[in-house]
Amino acid sequence: MANLRRLWLKNRAVDAGCAALGFTLLLGCTATDEDAGSSRKDPAASPKPSDTAPPAPPRAYDRVTKFSAEETVLPGGLSRTTLDGTTAWITGPSDLKVVDLTTEESTVIRPKGQPPAISPHFGRPVLTEVQGKRVAVAVLPVSTPGSGTHNDKAAVEMLVVDARTHKTIWSAEIADAGAGFSEDDAGAVLGADDGIAIVDDGWAIRAVDLATRKTVWKTDGETQEVVAVGEGIVALTKTEDWGEVLHGLRVRDGKRAWTSGEPEDSLHVSQLGPGRLLITRGADTAYDGGRVVGLADGRQVASPEIYAVPDRCVYDDEATVVCFQEQRGQPGAFALDATSGKVLWQLPTQDRFTPPISTAWHGIVYAEAGDVPLMLDARTGEDRTGDLPDVPDLVNGYVGLFQADESDLEDEPPTTIRRTTG
Repeated sequence: MANLRRLWLKNRAVDAGCAALGFTLLLGCTATDEDAGSSRKDPAASPKPSDTAPPAPPRAYDRVTKFSAEETVLPGGLSRTTLDGTTAWITGPSDLKVVDLTTEESTVIRPKGQPPAISPHFGRPVLTEVQGKRVAVAVLPVSTPGSGTHNDKAAVEMLVVDARTHKTIWSAEIADAGAGFSEDDAGAVLGADDGIAIVDDGWAIRAVDLATRKTVWKTDGETQEVVAVGEGIVALTKTEDWGEVLHGLRVRDGKRAWTSGEPEDSLHVSQLGPGRLLITRGADTAYDGGRVVGLADGRQVASPEIYAVPDRCVYDDEATVVCFQEQRGQPGAFALDATSGKVLWQLPTQDRFTPPISTAWHGIVYAEAGDVPLMLDARTGEDRTGDLPDVPDLVNGYVGLFQADESDLEDEPPTTIRRTTG
């Protein structure tokens, strides 16, 4: 049951981070914008005059162990949703949807370009700050009609939206998509730091200055994967003649700031919270444990003795990173301190198995054994008591998001929302 959901989450990079959410969610919201690049509130969701007082803000819980029985459908894919306060930002095939979960208002933000003939699903928006203003940044596939004998032009358009007013600050095409898109094309904002958004446009990694609206640098299209953005650095792995190597590039100019080690086969890098990276070697079992390096300078800070090469690592937004392996070989899990890189616990042991893990938040790990939801203490790995309705895929103080189990992986399974109650 869990494996299909976890496989989808891993392949679609679901780990969007945790932020506060509200309780209610408007379904089926639409808008018909006449002006390109505009943003309008859904008339059906606009508040009506009332003599009653506005509802109290939802209560937030810490160390969440309970959820309500009632659930509401999230109007978008989990892997394309970012939660920020009581707002859900959702990337659709041809627009950006903003749902205020306290007022039940929604806003649909459209790019300047038209929807292409084939609209692949691009990645979730990223929230960041630009010149003191909090903004949401997203990319969408678009098409500009040709004139005369000229064909339509396909491109990737970036939208930068005020996170408070939900108004578009600017939008512009940042990459040419040539003859058009296929359903398998991927594009996403991978992260943002120091006013620069790092974008995978489907053909290259590029850095866009959110103040000047210009691409300040981009990669040469060689095989590489961005693993973290922060501390003024873009950390990425690059395939070279003798294996893969981890580099840190400066966000501002793309110049190499550091390199960690020599090219290695079967290199795997995971982000450990806001400022650390975990490096392991091996397809299943780590050859020589792991190395924890700083994101800012690439220097090694710890050598944890771990055994599993993780599929994913989840930061609990507090002090702990939980890593787990379940897609290949012997399932394994371990937890590291997010700052020191110290090993806190590992599974399996002689008398305990490794349950499939979904996520972690504020000291609690959410997992399952068969069809039974479980919770573990993130710092000790010991079982915790509680009665979960199902295994959440993302948790914060206000809600849990639960993605359905589906056997059809052609489309993303639906996701529901349950309010936290304790």
